[in-house]
Amino acid sequence: MKANWRVETDWSIVSNGFNQGGATFTASPVAATNLSSFGNGELRVGLSGGFGAVDFGAINLHSLNGVHALVNPFGTAPGFGYGALTRVNTAGNAVRFDNSLRYVTPSISGFTANVLRAQKQTKATGTTFGVTTNALGYYDFGGVQEIGFSYNNGPLGVAYSSLAVDNVGVGTNSATTPLNGAKTTLNSLGVAYTMGNLKMGLFNQTNKNSAVNSIDQKGTYLTATYTMGSTKIHFATGGTDNKVAYGSANTNGATVVGKSKMTSIG
Repeated sequence: MKANWRVETDWSIVSNGFNQGGATFTASPVAATNLSSFGNGELRVGLSGGFGAVDFGAINLHSLNGVHALVNPFGTAPGFGYGALTRVNTAGNAVRFDNSLRYVTPSISGFTANVLRAQKQTKATGTTFGVTTNALGYYDFGGVQEIGFSYNNGPLGVAYSSLAVDNVGVGTNSATTPLNGAKTTLNSLGVAYTMGNLKMGLFNQTNKNSAVNSIDQKGTYLTATYTMGSTKIHFATGGTDNKVAYGSANTNGATVVGKSKMTSIG
């Protein structure tokens, strides 16, 4: 067997305040502090061997490392509408969850499966916490479960992820927002095919929850990357249908439907 660990830090090259944890970032889609503090990225420790691999910590989701990595040429940059049109988690503001356990099967003819879980926490009741209690993980946290599959063999690649977040009974300090009291499911599918220097991809995603102000998103995108020596040309096009049903926020029960289209070249 092999033991492995990872402590990932995203440094800021323009702000010492960020790196020292003294700056606050408030831009959409997520407001946060200490964005460039040490260990602010993926944190995990695990074992791997003939049985597969098991990891503990704040682990990147399969919707990122599996589906997006397969078909998305722009990563979490704006070129693929990350955080609004296309997502890694249900809220569109994170790529991993704390206190996660993940198991990945051995590869069989290019096929692997994995499951990730993070236990629901409902111990906290206040709205703000100090450094000590945060460091102990003492905050409300929705239950997370992700089931993923990947197939990579020759020119064909397929990846699927079903991510469910359960915030029922979780208080106001949920780290898995958008909506407390909701059950949210994000299904992501990616298919890629490579022909010589050209890689083509299909990305499909649905995002739904059970809250009063419910989310119902469906999106489909086509991607392509063409490689010419050290130069790569990236392309993506598609759209997302957004249906938001208002209950208590709108007494007449009206629905708001919006369609977003995107085309990107990099």
